[in-house]
Amino acid sequence: MVRVLDQIKRCDDGKTRERRLDRVDKVVIHKIGASLGTTGPEIADAFRDTRKYQAGYYTGGQVAYHLVIRPDGIVDQCLHLTDTGAHAARFNLKSIGVAIVAEHEHFSEYPPTGEQWLALIELCVIFRDMGMTIHGHTELGKGATSDPKKVCPGPLVPLDDLRSEVALMRESKVLEKMREAGLVL
Repeated sequence: MVRVLDQIKRCDDGKTRERRLDRVDKVVIHKIGASLGTTGPEIADAFRDTRKYQAGYYTGGQVAYHLVIRPDGIVDQCLHLTDTGAHAARFNLKSIGVAIVAEHEHFSEYPPTGEQWLALIELCVIFRDMGMTIHGHTELGKGATSDPKKVCPGPLVPLDDLRSEVALMRESKVLEKMREAGLVL
């Protein structure tokens, strides 16, 4: 079972950017390097730096992600799900941002840890059960990022495999509920 820690008080900048959760229809997966930190609060601190070309320069000082998956698989919730995070440009209002933190600075060279992968699957099962679709940051296409060369979360986060594993886990949970109810297959 995924473990989520409420880090909102330590991460959120306190500015209200509310939206209705029932209008959120996407979960957007990102992968970031350890230079920003490995926990939600560390990453939030990095985003408070609004100097030119620093993390917060692009977000106005707001942490970009709703959820940050640490290398050990623990998930830090950095923003309320009803808050609009600045993680995917024109898709922010209708999406939840989930960042996988690499164990190493050269994050494009390393896949997520096993613990991160399992946490990501379990989070995505929850969001799929809410009717959301799963996307990588740059899969969203034009308007998702200002950098046309960006590849996020990258080839070491196989999104088709993620979607397949989420579907299998959702199906197995339905079958388990059917058995618990006494239905014979």
